[in-house]
Amino acid sequence: MPIEIRELNAVITSTQIFRDNSGLKMEIVFDYGHSNQKAGPIPLDPNLMNNLMRIANASKWSELPGKPLRVRASINEIYAIAPFLVGNWFEI
Repeated sequence: MPIEIRELNAVITSTQIFRDNSGLKMEIVFDYGHSNQKAGPIPLDPNLMNNLMRIANASKWSELPGKPLRVRASINEIYAIAPFLVGNWFEI
């Protein structure tokens, strides 16, 4: 049975950086309005953190909660994120 991957509007509700036995990790929780989904624990990666902050238009990690994004996910896994609104404006 194929995995259904959907593109959803989401808001980051919380983020966490912590240490476990294998090193530093991070978690991000996304709210879809009808449910939540957690990405993580993910090994702490400065490149991933930078891209997440860039896509969410945040200059500090603490600014991420409340930021809207698009999420490509299945019921069990988040595969990709994108800026919430992207496109060209048409002025009238």
